[in-house]
Amino acid sequence: MKNGFIKFIFTKLTVKMFITLIVYNMLGVLLNELIVPFTYSIIDPNKKIDNLKITQGDCTINYGKGLGDLLIGFTLLFLVYFFLT
Repeated sequence: MKNGFIKFIFTKLTVKMFITLIVYNMLGVLLNELIVPFTYSIIDPNKKIDNLKITQGDCTINYGKGLGDLLIGFTLLFLVYFFLT
């Protein structure tokens, strides 16, 4: 079984796949470390969105972070659409 797995690795995984993974990781770092914080500083400079929450009895739902990420996603999609058209 070990030889079959090693054979699968060497026959199915190509250089193109490794390059794709490396570029994907580089773009992820670029997005998470540069673009998202910069966009957050423009959209919500006082960090009010992160602290939004709903309290229902004993339960508290923090929906601010999800709302902020959704807002950033739509903003980035709009910018990509704007620059490509």
